Amino acid sequence: MNGLIQFLTTIQTFNLHIVTKAELKSPIKQDGDKPAYSLAHETHFYDSYTYKSEIRVLKDMALIDLLSLNDTSLKREFEQLKKLKERFKLIWTNFHQHYGELKSEYPSNFIFSIQLDYLFIVNNLQSDYKDIYIGDEFVESLHDTLKIRDKFLSELISEVDEILNPRETFEEWMAKQKSPEQVEDATAELSPKIPYNPEPSRIEPGRPFCSNPSRLKQKTSKV
Repeated sequence: MNGLIQFLTTIQTFNLHIVTKAELKSPIKQDGDKPAYSLAHETHFYDSYTYKSEIRVLKDMALIDLLSLNDTSLKREFEQLKKLKERFKLIWTNFHQHYGELKSEYPSNFIFSIQLDYLFIVNNLQSDYKDIYIGDEFVESLHDTLKIRDKFLSELISEVDEILNPRETFEEWMAKQKSPEQVEDATAELSPKIPYNPEPSRIEPGRPFCSNPSRLKQKTSKV
C-alpha cells in the first residue's frame, strides 16, 4: 500500500519555503531582506511544471494499491477518502473567507486563520509573531496547489466509486434490448444506482424525484 500512503501523505503535506521578499517571482524593492513565505515550487504556473504530473502519477499508484483490496477493505478505504474530501471542502471555505483579490499583503496569521495547519501538515511554519511576509504570490500559489491536490483526490474517489458501483456498459444495454420483456420485469425490481456526488449540496440534473419509490401501482380487475 505504499502508493496509496505516498499519495495521501503528499496531498496532505505543505512544504513552505522561507525566502526574502527580493527573491519572490515578483520582487518587491521595499524591505527586500524581509523573510517571506513561498509555495511557488508547488505550482505549475511558475517554475515547477512537473508538480501536477507527480501528483497524477501518485494518484495512479494509489489506485493500483486499492485494486488489490477485497470489497470490504476497499469500501473502508473509500469512506476514508470521502472524509478527506470533506476536509478539502472546509479549507476551500476558509480560504475564500479570507481571500481578497486586490490584496498585495495578507496578515501574518493568514495560514492560521484558514486553519491550514489544523487540517493538514504544514512544514516549516513559523509563529505569526515572526512577522513573515505573506503576499499575493504566496496566496495564489496556495490556491493553485490546493486545486491540484483536490482535483486528483476527486478523480481517485470517482474511480473507486466506479469499481464499487459499476455503471451499465453499452454492451450490457444492447444485450437487454434483445429481450425487452425481461428488461421490463427486471426494471420493476431494481432501483437505479446513484453515482458518488462529490458535491452533496447539488442535485444532479435529470435525476427524477420520488417521495416513495417503493410504491407500485396495483392492477385493478375488470368487473
